[in-house]
Amino acid sequence: MEAKGEAKSEAGGKAEGGGPPNTVVINLLNFAMRVVHEEMAGFFDDHCSLWDYGEEELKAIMAGGGETLEQHAIFTKYLELINGHLDGFARSAGYTSAKDVFEAVEAAVEHDKKQREKMMAEMNTMFAQMRLKVKEKEAKAEEKEGAKGGDDGDDGGAKAEAKGEAKATARGKAGGPGLTLFSQPIGLEYLLDSVLNLAEYETLRMMMIMKARERRMYRQLAERGERRRRLAAARREDLVAGCPPRVVVQQYEALKARLAEMTPHRKDLHEELDAGMASAKLEDDADRGGAADGTCYDFPVDFLVKVSSPTAAEAFKATAERLREDRGTHVAYLAAIHDHIDAIHDNIEQCMLAARRDPVSGGAAPAADAKATRADAKG
Repeated sequence: MEAKGEAKSEAGGKAEGGGPPNTVVINLLNFAMRVVHEEMAGFFDDHCSLWDYGEEELKAIMAGGGETLEQHAIFTKYLELINGHLDGFARSAGYTSAKDVFEAVEAAVEHDKKQREKMMAEMNTMFAQMRLKVKEKEAKAEEKEGAKGGDDGDDGGAKAEAKGEAKATARGKAGGPGLTLFSQPIGLEYLLDSVLNLAEYETLRMMMIMKARERRMYRQLAERGERRRRLAAARREDLVAGCPPRVVVQQYEALKARLAEMTPHRKDLHEELDAGMASAKLEDDADRGGAADGTCYDFPVDFLVKVSSPTAAEAFKATAERLREDRGTHVAYLAAIHDHIDAIHDNIEQCMLAARRDPVSGGAAPAADAKATRADAKG
């Protein structure tokens, strides 16, 4: 990673001679994360295709299967880049070499460990004092109870049991092992491990696999979008006023298939689709020409209203209502419903693209654009 003229004070380094000992570790971690996720993004994009595994192939690799010499060569290049960026960090921080950085890091980790041991010792002392106070209060309470005397019978036994539970709770609140455990600060060695793990092949492999899957997802998204737009163009050419009844039936069957694809794991809805969208009745109605029997479109209309965003649902309900009032034709109904399904898929595609990280800046697309897109479809 390039130092890019960072101020030495930002690196928290030796040149300024100040800052807590842990500053060099924290700045090293931030620097390494920025390098891997931003400055080396192009390197991952260029080479991740070598790790584009299928599911079975991935299982074999994760079970210990061998990998290629080409992948090893990429790993060697990766280490060279990491080391070069680390040298840049060392210079920006006022050190003479990466070795000096890690010597300072080791000193900071050792200092942090001693500080945490001291802190935990003080914390244990504080918890011990809290437990002692609780015991003293318990002893005073027992003395008062004994002074009252008398036998409360069964009710007294219940009270004693309740008091015992209250004491146990108080002891827990006064510094049990669980509280001590969760009160421990995160040690610098854990942060340092995040940096050192970057030099492991397993880390590179997982980053490459994730990048390859991301690229495959966006590639498939683009392919589906292109296919959907081609089908929409062909549908608009076929589904016109005066078209043959067989075209209406074909587009109605295609509509049922598209609705089923929107809910791939809902067999109950698929059964409702088969029952509510019977093409035999539609074919008879289409042969007669003229206005459509709007009831055969009730199910797809209601279904799409459910899966649409509030804004899109209101607009679609208004369209469906106009079709009913105007006694719309099969062509009008089918065109409107297919177009709405296309709009849902287009908006989902735009949302995913809006959330995609910019390969140049490493940042996400503008949030305003993503929000505006999500307003049109729930998907």
